[in-house]
Amino acid sequence: MRQQAEIELVFREMAEQVAIRLRRSGKKCQRVSIYALLAAGAPAFPFTHREKLTPLITAISWLKIVVQLFRSKYQGGAIRQIGVFTMTFCRSRI
Repeated sequence: MRQQAEIELVFREMAEQVAIRLRRSGKKCQRVSIYALLAAGAPAFPFTHREKLTPLITAISWLKIVVQLFRSKYQGGAIRQIGVFTMTFCRSRI
């Protein structure tokens, strides 16, 4: 469980950085995607997962969604590489 908590922390940090960049650029995204490449010999396969979002989403909701996506696909094992990225942008009204 400790390993999963540490991976979730890294996903949260990455998602927070993406949210900061979106906010600075005055944009919101309508899709978020995560990926994880597992280390050699891991019991599960690498995965990607994406979800459509409401553009009016808050930063806290954004972090929860990223962690939820990870939890829905992670089956254990050492992870070698992870990523968070966004797609389908729209302008934010600030």
